[in-house]
Amino acid sequence: MGLNGTDVAKSASDMILTDDNFVTIVEAVKQGRGIYENIRKAIHFLIATNIGEIVTIFIGLILGMNSPLLAIQLLWINLVTDSFPAIALGLEPEDKNIMNKKPKDSKKRNFRRRIVGKNYC
Repeated sequence: MGLNGTDVAKSASDMILTDDNFVTIVEAVKQGRGIYENIRKAIHFLIATNIGEIVTIFIGLILGMNSPLLAIQLLWINLVTDSFPAIALGLEPEDKNIMNKKPKDSKKRNFRRRIVGKNYC
């Protein structure tokens, strides 16, 4: 505990409660799950929106054309079409039932082929 704990206990611990209230742990887990889901949504969105750019450049190169999109055009597209929606997804409030879901397995991969194939192909 943060207020009553000794310095040795604080240095040996993984988590220190600064207010000596165990409800803080539940709120921290809830907020952490919400942040994790928002980051996941933003990354999925960015991958999905950039697939079109990658395919366009790849097809252009296969057909022997110069790059169909210049670097400045790619930057402008990414700035205008990707940044604000990704920020909105990152700041989205957490789901009301987020604590009813099972914890994520830390050994599982975040991006599985089934998810990528279902959403983007």
